[in-house]
Amino acid sequence: MAEVGDVDTSVAVLRLVNGALVQIDSQRRIGYGYDERIEVNGSVRMVEAARHRTGFVNHYGPGELRTNGLDAGWFERIRGTYRKSLDAFVDALERSAPMPAPLDDGLRAQVIAEAATQSLRTHQPVAIPEGL
Repeated sequence: MAEVGDVDTSVAVLRLVNGALVQIDSQRRIGYGYDERIEVNGSVRMVEAARHRTGFVNHYGPGELRTNGLDAGWFERIRGTYRKSLDAFVDALERSAPMPAPLDDGLRAQVIAEAATQSLRTHQPVAIPEGL
């Protein structure tokens, strides 16, 4: 990754307008499968949207717990959601309805990604304009 100016493992920290912190951890390769989850931590509670396992069987033994693995790759993980998203997109086109994921959402994500890349290169925080 270094040869193309990128990294395998990274952490991005964003401070939102309201002062909340967002931490995004990323690894390109994880030996145990495609791992994706979202956690929201507060002073009283935590909410987690956990990764999907390939099965729902847990094996308990003396001093051990084994669970089913994770999907091997990205596409296996999102296959069902991808199809539903594509169907919603086509449906919105056919009905001339608003898109389920507006272009502005994608542009905001791109601005954040570019700011993270700039921060990686300069080793400095990068401000993202409010109201974006």
